[in-house]
Amino acid sequence: MDALFVAIGISISTSFTVGVIKSKMANTNKIVGGLEMAGLGTGVALIGYGIGSELTNLGIISV
Repeated sequence: MDALFVAIGISISTSFTVGVIKSKMANTNKIVGGLEMAGLGTGVALIGYGIGSELTNLGIISV
């Protein structure tokens, strides 16, 4: 379980960093850009996890 939290932390940190770099290139607020990218990445991951969980519950895929 500890590895999961490390992976989540690295993923969010990397997404935030990419957002800051994007904002720096676009000359916009770096904090807002970082939070936007981290939020979008987290949202996409949660949606993907939810879809996978439901497909497993329905028996369409097995894990």
